[in-house]
Amino acid sequence: MEAHLRAAIESQGPITFARFMEQALYHPELGYYGAGPLPWGIDADYVTAPQVHPALGRSIATLAMELDEALARPDPFALLEVGSGNGQLARAVLATIEQRSPDLWQRLSFTSVERGAAARAAQRDLLSPGRGKSVQAELPLSCEPLRGLVYANELFDAFPVHRVQQTSGGLLEAHVDVGDGELVERYLGPSTPALVQYIEDNSIDLADGQVAEICLNVQPWLAQVDGLLAAGGVLAVDYGHPTAVLYGPSRWSGTLVAQRRFALFDDPLIHPGDRDLTAHVDFGNLQRAAERLGMQWAARCSLRVFLIGMGATANQEQESIEARLALRHLLVSEIADAHKVAFMYKALGGDVPVFGRQRLDAPA
Repeated sequence: MEAHLRAAIESQGPITFARFMEQALYHPELGYYGAGPLPWGIDADYVTAPQVHPALGRSIATLAMELDEALARPDPFALLEVGSGNGQLARAVLATIEQRSPDLWQRLSFTSVERGAAARAAQRDLLSPGRGKSVQAELPLSCEPLRGLVYANELFDAFPVHRVQQTSGGLLEAHVDVGDGELVERYLGPSTPALVQYIEDNSIDLADGQVAEICLNVQPWLAQVDGLLAAGGVLAVDYGHPTAVLYGPSRWSGTLVAQRRFALFDDPLIHPGDRDLTAHVDFGNLQRAAERLGMQWAARCSLRVFLIGMGATANQEQESIEARLALRHLLVSEIADAHKVAFMYKALGGDVPVFGRQRLDAPA
């Protein structure tokens, strides 16, 4: 991957960090999420909630069943997971729906979207019994308007980001260049006026010298989903912050990290293609993007609140001691605090599912 990037830069000149991140993660043969080993295997690089316990999948299934009622039980009910990895989360969602709602299971149309070829290959068993199930690389570009639920777990944090720095002379953008035979970072003029526009639209106030990441892909992604979804909900699970916190003084150097074998690295240019690259999500921008599209923003809560509110701690006596310990570990882990769950919806004819902290206060 590094040799590929060096050759491209030496031929065409410096590239934006966003372009570097796109290639390092998603190049079909050389990228981290390309055809290489899965990061959730025996030699894992990180663990997500579905690897710890199926509670997240069961909670998403509960939300889908409630949305089904709010949509007056459409046929089909569309369930779309984007950034589905090896399919572990989808397996828990589908198993819960099949067990708890046979009627919905008969009407269910499930689509899994995953860019990585190796991860898609690990999902082959998702295609077995059930109606209208498919696994594909990209979001469907054209299809009948969907009625149902679109959900994504740790998708936005892996969207390529532009790295910027505020200076007394204006905004600069990080580009990746070659110096002394190695990849180096250079701050040049912004590659697109959309970066300055993002700062203005989101009322971001960067201090002189502060470095930050800007993701320009969230708005187009949500607009594409909005175009696919005639009625229903969108659920996003990721780690991030409100805009004022994400771009505040406590994040002076941004949030971008490289990760491998559970270790975090500050230099994202070393060993591209062999390490994960992530940046925290601007949930304030996500909310504003949804509202600009005419969606209703329900709420944002911690993963712990979402799981408990959706009944993750109920009926534990029916599970093994190992499963109960795994759920306990998940609920007290850093994942449960750092990960946030956001829900937005459109064109619901029935009662909107109670979400977030309001669900904890709802009558039993």
